[in-house]
Amino acid sequence: MKHIEIRLPRYLLVLTEQELRRLLERNPDIWAAALKRGKAVIRARKARARSKTAGGKEKGKQ
Repeated sequence: MKHIEIRLPRYLLVLTEQELRRLLERNPDIWAAALKRGKAVIRARKARARSKTAGGKEKGKQ
């Protein structure tokens, strides 16, 4: 079973995936906010990776 670590100041929470899902299902607003932030993080990582592979240059500019 996979465990998920959540670090908080002075605490370390360790939940199973099922436990985390149950908690999030009880509060759909938190679920939606977390998904939105997750998508933003993924987009930012991909943009950063593209800028590194392109040498930091924008498309069409040299």
